[in-house]
Amino acid sequence: MSENIKRCLDLANLITKKSVFLFGPRQTGKSTLINTELSETFALSWNLLKGKLRLEVQRNPSYLTEQV
Repeated sequence: MSENIKRCLDLANLITKKSVFLFGPRQTGKSTLINTELSETFALSWNLLKGKLRLEVQRNPSYLTEQV
């Protein structure tokens, strides 16, 4: 399926100046949502499924805080 679902909510406006933790089952469109609808909204985004980042966070739990 290549068609995105039309959103009824203005998510970018709702989450302005807030921290958001987006989670859910695999292959449900989380990354697609971020990349297509919210990419200009987020200053920082981390994908902990990327091995190198996950290992860095495991070694140094304050890594993400340091990045902010």
